[in-house]
Amino acid sequence: MRWSARAGARFPSPPLAKSTHSTSSRPHGLISERPAEAEDRAVPGFWEGDLIVGASNQSQVATLVERRTRFVMLARIPHDRTAENVAPRLAAKITTLPDVFDNSVTWDQGGEMSRHKQFAMATGMPVYFCDPHSF
Repeated sequence: MRWSARAGARFPSPPLAKSTHSTSSRPHGLISERPAEAEDRAVPGFWEGDLIVGASNQSQVATLVERRTRFVMLARIPHDRTAENVAPRLAAKITTLPDVFDNSVTWDQGGEMSRHKQFAMATGMPVYFCDPHSF
């Protein structure tokens, strides 16, 4: 468990979901290493994610957008946006989908996905990162 900044209360982080997928042959790296199918949007299951931070940094929501269908999933990230809080919530959200939608996730360079290896193990999805300083 971790301490919340709010009134000293404790909030347990949700557990990372388990997956039967193997990530051993699925690389993690920069967006340029992502499979070609992701670029032309012909195959579903390639996601792009980001974090939206609210006014005065008091709230945050993770967004996941499927590149082919433009389907959007939102994950409320309560309390803080640390990797220990973000990764398990994204994993819990993405594992609710059928296997056809689990090719990869591309994220920006934010530290909130520094636990990308744990996310990949839980979901069976490799995580790719945008080029540094790209907009």
